Amino acid sequence: MSEPTTPTPSEPDVSAPPLPPDGVWGEFVSPWTPQQISEAARTLSRRGKLPGYEPGTDDAAFAFTAFGAPMDYRVLAIARAESAGTRVTFHAKMRPKLPVAFGVVTALSIWPGAPITDSLIRSYFPSYDYPQWVTWAWYLPLTVVPLPFMLVRMLRNSRAAAFEHCTETIDIMRAACGLGEARRP
Repeated sequence: MSEPTTPTPSEPDVSAPPLPPDGVWGEFVSPWTPQQISEAARTLSRRGKLPGYEPGTDDAAFAFTAFGAPMDYRVLAIARAESAGTRVTFHAKMRPKLPVAFGVVTALSIWPGAPITDSLIRSYFPSYDYPQWVTWAWYLPLTVVPLPFMLVRMLRNSRAAAFEHCTETIDIMRAACGLGEARRP
């Protein structure tokens, strides 16, 4: 008889649902008109249940914010009238200014660390008489090389957190439109 095996950390977790690609993060069909759905969203916003609410534009019925950590996503709710009611689809995109701001802050915080580290080493260890470039030669790779790996992980975790928040908000919208709670897999 063989023993049951447990998954190792290198094996992917097949029980977790995969994240959708950029684009549609959820949808539902409501018997309400697009105007009634927009009004329900406005009411939820006034109650504080629809963060970052923005009224509709030409394309979208309304927009809201899905919080990631630290990157947030803007979710557009597009309501299209159909024969069976109104189909509301939710499209998400990362806010473009956040990655740029994060990159600038990271770059501006890495460089001052090189001369500060060199000065700190010289003050605590007077026998350290190497040129300044020697300190920079080990300090910069130590701080810059892990950045791409950390960035990929941060973006993946932000996307997962924003997707979870978006699905919770869609469930709240479904309930506000009289459709009850959404079934989760």
